[in-house]
Amino acid sequence: MNIPRSLLFITGLAALPPLATAQLTWTNAGADYLFSNSANWAGNIVPNSGADLSLASSDFVGLDNGGDFLANSLTIQSGVSGAFLPAGAETLSLGSGGISNLGSGIDFQVALNVTASQTWHVGSGTFLLNNLLGIASGAVLTINVGSGAWFDFAMAGDNPDWFGAINFTGDLTGASLFANGTGFTAQKLSQITLDGVAAQLDGNRFVTGSVPTAVPEPSTYALTAGGALLCLALTRRIRARRIRTSNLPATI
Repeated sequence: MNIPRSLLFITGLAALPPLATAQLTWTNAGADYLFSNSANWAGNIVPNSGADLSLASSDFVGLDNGGDFLANSLTIQSGVSGAFLPAGAETLSLGSGGISNLGSGIDFQVALNVTASQTWHVGSGTFLLNNLLGIASGAVLTINVGSGAWFDFAMAGDNPDWFGAINFTGDLTGASLFANGTGFTAQKLSQITLDGVAAQLDGNRFVTGSVPTAVPEPSTYALTAGGALLCLALTRRIRARRIRTSNLPATI
């Protein structure tokens, strides 16, 4: 049977892997700060859902799509200090690509939703969560901080949709992790670790790591018990020897 070449061509296209998503860069060249204005994006292309976003201008981004926007990743370029603001009740959801803060700071005044396990690279700048933070059930948010970084949960803890876990890594001694929001409850704190160690709040509401009490392995228990039995046996032998020696007649 002869198969038309056009059908073979279409079948071949269907078998190809999907093209990688191009990174779309925010420039605010339109000067109105609106996400929906193509003039504010390099190439005059408004991002579609699932796009990789990059901020190249120290301006705020007014998310005005009227709902939730899903970005696969977000990069704040070097030297940039920006902010995401909602025009109304908009939210910004993040895919597995996470966030890379190469600039001096980012202020999220829009609610964030972490839809999958991902990593946020905070760098050494300021990272503010001035709106709600949602984390999908089963998702692990790894936040890597650099020396001098200031990470502030602010209002993030007020979100009841915080089901996943957060683990801080990086320069934990040189970074400041702050949680001043009233909604930052003990339950949410229990979902945070620092290099795998349970987090706690100090008197100034800085997130710190507690030192866990070491739990001996079963082999350690066995070794300890064996040592105790050996000591007991030796003690009994020495005591018995002393008793036998005391019963010997005195020598002249």
